[in-house]
Amino acid sequence: MKGFSFRLQRLLRVRELEEQTARERWALQERETQAARTQAEAARQAKRDVWQELRSKADRPLQRLALEQTLPGLDQRLQSCRERLDAAQQRAESERRAWVQERARVQSLERLKERDAMQFRVDALQRENAILDEVASGREARKAAADSADENQRGDEQ
Repeated sequence: MKGFSFRLQRLLRVRELEEQTARERWALQERETQAARTQAEAARQAKRDVWQELRSKADRPLQRLALEQTLPGLDQRLQSCRERLDAAQQRAESERRAWVQERARVQSLERLKERDAMQFRVDALQRENAILDEVASGREARKAAADSADENQRGDEQ
């Protein structure tokens, strides 16, 4: 649209960059959350594997004892992984909320820009209509003057 310039374009650009940064921080935190989730699942699987081996070694007391001694360490590892996962999920949610807030700020400026652009189009159409009305009224005035001159000429000829 020729001639339209949004008066807050620089602010909109700054807000867009802030929104992009917030989205990237959220994405990074989501990747960290996924890594923590993978570690927690690996810890759960390791504990399941030990329990399965314990069941299969019912007739070997020494091997059972060795496996049973690994369980407290696996429990601690699993608890630690769960805590890291919970913390990562909380950080990810916090970053998501920050991104949503930044996105809302950008959208409000985009709506304002669209309203300004619409008003610019309306004003341009009104100016164009005024010019067309002026041209049309000038044409009518010239025609009326010509008609009047023709009548005067006919009256003079009679």
